[in-house]
Amino acid sequence: MGVTIAWVAIYPVILSIAARETFHAIGLPSRTVWTHLWPPTAAALTMGVSVLAVGWRVRLWPQHFAAGRLTLMVLVSAATYAAALFICAGLVGFFAVGTPSRRRIDAFLVQ
Repeated sequence: MGVTIAWVAIYPVILSIAARETFHAIGLPSRTVWTHLWPPTAAALTMGVSVLAVGWRVRLWPQHFAAGRLTLMVLVSAATYAAALFICAGLVGFFAVGTPSRRRIDAFLVQ
């Protein structure tokens, strides 16, 4: 159990240091990476909160409605993720194809 707690506590720190060094070595600003990562991150956090809220609300349903609870939670989580991603990234970011910033990153990676 102690190894698990240490892994969960230390891994994000080590990963952030390694990512910062890697981005610096290849000349990619951290701001560019964060600009592209924040919409799915915000959408995933929003989806997690919605799943917890729906799960808390339907926890008192009878046991024989387990498939209904699961279906409801899956549908709510998918709709929440899609809506949050659309709100955070807009229509172009939602589909993430051919955006100007995406072309700049693709051109940078090809070099």
